[in-house]
Amino acid sequence: MGGGRALHDGRGAARRRFRAQAHAPYQAIRAADGHFVVGATTPPTWTAFCAALGLGRIEHDGRFADAASRRRHASELIPLVEAVTATRPMAHWLERLRDAGVPCGEIQDYAEVFADPHLAEREFVRDVPHPTLGTVRVLGSPLGLSRTPTRLERAGPLLGEHSLEVLREAGVPDGEAARLVERGVVGVPSRAASRPSMTEATP
Repeated sequence: MGGGRALHDGRGAARRRFRAQAHAPYQAIRAADGHFVVGATTPPTWTAFCAALGLGRIEHDGRFADAASRRRHASELIPLVEAVTATRPMAHWLERLRDAGVPCGEIQDYAEVFADPHLAEREFVRDVPHPTLGTVRVLGSPLGLSRTPTRLERAGPLLGEHSLEVLREAGVPDGEAARLVERGVVGVPSRAASRPSMTEATP
């Protein structure tokens, strides 16, 4: 629902915190203006992470000596980390961590995702016609093929919009399909149900 709201009216849903239990720190970390995600689970990234945050004093702490230890003591580790990261905005820490080679990234809300310049350049969000709602915004394809580009010509179908076509492809005679619709066994949009013949219901 949050994605649909942001896609159609630009309102962003609240960010959800990501927390992975298999490794530490591999989760959302609090900054002064929100949360960012970080993955410092290998010896090199853990060392770089501690250096970037000025936390050299905990790098070789027995509680955090390896990934398994950090996972067991995550309830002690994360408050120590966030005591530092909460003092500066996300952009500050992301720049430092990226320069240090530590995997990290912003946690965006839906509105920020749909306004992302990269997705706009790839035309990932598109405006298409809908039979009852007019023009609606939908997600495009993640594939970008030069010789056979993807096409998105209309929004998703109405409930039951293709029922008659599916029945016909399944070998159900038109008369029987019409009886199924009349008895309410098969649903079709009201505009299709009111048509006088099965032939006219075919796009």
